Amino acid sequence: MTSHTIYLYRIEPALNCYRYYTLSLQPGLFEEWSLSRSWGRMGTKGRHLMVWFTSREQAERFYERKRREKLRRGYQPTLFPIAPYCPSAAQRSQKTAREVLPHPRRPTPPQRAFEGQQEMFSLYAASPLS
Repeated sequence: MTSHTIYLYRIEPALNCYRYYTLSLQPGLFEEWSLSRSWGRMGTKGRHLMVWFTSREQAERFYERKRREKLRRGYQPTLFPIAPYCPSAAQRSQKTAREVLPHPRRPTPPQRAFEGQQEMFSLYAASPLS
């Protein structure tokens, strides 16, 4: 009983396409097999689907069919899962808004906040102790 896992990715910056796809074939407890598929945009949670089969042969046929389909669509295999941060359009607009506007929960510190305290300290230090 062995399991098969393949990690695929597709990166096309001209099309703003940063995708991943994972296929994992695993045995169950009672002679059934499961094919777990995960896909989505890199840097996101994505989606996950698990399909159960009664025999290993059925699961392997479906695994191979999905693998070939993704390779035809331009996905490339890799040894490890890759998910570099790739912000979506909404996340990019939020980032630019954060750069322009200060954070609403953190007030901006006043300019020269300690100036009055520094003067008070210097007066106290200069006065002789009685």
